[in-house]
Amino acid sequence: MVRRICLPPFRHLLDRLPALRVTDIYEDPFEPYLHQQTTEKTWDTDHFTAIARKRGGRALDIGCGRGRVALALAAADLPTTAVDISHAATTRLRTHLTHHPELAQHIRVVHGDVLDPMPELGTGYTTATLGDTAVNMFTDPRTLTAFLTRVRSLLTPDGILCLPVLTEPALAAYTRRNGVLATAFTDDDGTRRLLFAAMRHDPDGPHFSRTLFLPDATRDKDEEPVAHLAAVRERLWNRASLTQHLREAGFEIVDSIPVVPRDDALGRVDAEILVLAAEQEARHAAVERDLGAATVLLCDSSIPGRHDGQLDDETIGWLESELALAEAPVFVGMHHPPIALGLPSVDAIRLNHPSGWSGFCGATTR
Repeated sequence: MVRRICLPPFRHLLDRLPALRVTDIYEDPFEPYLHQQTTEKTWDTDHFTAIARKRGGRALDIGCGRGRVALALAAADLPTTAVDISHAATTRLRTHLTHHPELAQHIRVVHGDVLDPMPELGTGYTTATLGDTAVNMFTDPRTLTAFLTRVRSLLTPDGILCLPVLTEPALAAYTRRNGVLATAFTDDDGTRRLLFAAMRHDPDGPHFSRTLFLPDATRDKDEEPVAHLAAVRERLWNRASLTQHLREAGFEIVDSIPVVPRDDALGRVDAEILVLAAEQEARHAAVERDLGAATVLLCDSSIPGRHDGQLDDETIGWLESELALAEAPVFVGMHHPPIALGLPSVDAIRLNHPSGWSGFCGATTR
């Protein structure tokens, strides 16, 4: 429950609470609040699970928290590594898994920063996820580029990163989020807590800042009331602002899934999940759309610097492997026609050396 209330300036509250403790937002006592804000969300996990299940292999859940995404992946019997910088969150996830051995057999929990060398994290992941819109926590563009580059190194050559970002309509909504909110939540001990958040939108960036103020209802050794303070500043990223950093990290957008994280009577889209693959692998990306339980496979048939096209052996092999896994009708699309159409201007740029395509068509009954 969120209520907008009138409060005196924070400096007056701080004057009355000398026993103030500045705390990292990822750790206690704020971690239970962050968990409550995301625990019921499934708008991204449903898509993550569907994508990872189709691709197979191992999944990496970055910024796992208490395991909202990782637990969904594990429930689909996908081997998953869950990593987070928060010791409090990973400790609670490990505790949760002790009571759910059927999920624990699929999840490996790692505490640490993905940007740091961590041999225990390993490599060779087929699918990586960064849930919710956690990319907004990267306020420094250089750190974001380093993060994306690091994630790319953890993936298989054909691995993908699923990255939810805000849309333009959502960015506009943040301009109206200035003021102080009071939010009630329940901590891990079952105690109802009241948290105050001072929020400010800064069009430069754009950025969105929150200062969280949490009375503790306890007193220190001097009988002074205790309160906790944490501050977080987010940069509101979207597809356009990410483009340069994706390119520098060697990623390319191969698919985009529109999603609505919150109920909206107007049907506006708040976010989209960008599916990212390495630039050299982007031509082999499968794009799934709901066409009556059908799969659409789109191939890049272009040849740099030329007008005609070609499907190389790797692309043909990829098509064969995708067809072998598909259970529904499959449509294959490309830019260059594989046969002569009787149109000179088009026939001049058709597939060059289409024998591979002919052999592929002759070898399949789909």
